[in-house]
Amino acid sequence: MATKPTKTNTDTVEPKSTKTPSKAAAVAAAARVNPQVVTEDVPDITAPDLKNKELVDEAVARCGIKRRDAKPAIEAAMAVLGEALAEGRDVGLPGLGKFKVKRTKTKADRRILELRGNQKIGRDVSSLSDAKDGVAEPDE
Repeated sequence: MATKPTKTNTDTVEPKSTKTPSKAAAVAAAARVNPQVVTEDVPDITAPDLKNKELVDEAVARCGIKRRDAKPAIEAAMAVLGEALAEGRDVGLPGLGKFKVKRTKTKADRRILELRGNQKIGRDVSSLSDAKDGVAEPDE
């Protein structure tokens, strides 16, 4: 009986080259890329929060009215703004900007509102702050 010679697999696959690019190739590749630095005007947020007392004091100083008259009016305006935002309404106020409610979330005793604000740059708001003329008569 004749036996067949067995065939051995001598064909082996070489692994792909794992060579890393040379330093010269890396430098050449980096030279082809022109990175651009993007700068953005980010406001300097180092000032403390504006609290109700400071808001009332500033309004009194700008308008020349008495604190006892300004405080209830400002607090009422803030309450109206808070209610409007809680209802999901957009709020647009000259000098302050336009605010849209993006998301709301309720936790325990708080309502968390995510707002998107938009304020015009370079707008002359000096006429808005010179409210000494007022809308109502002084005796009203």
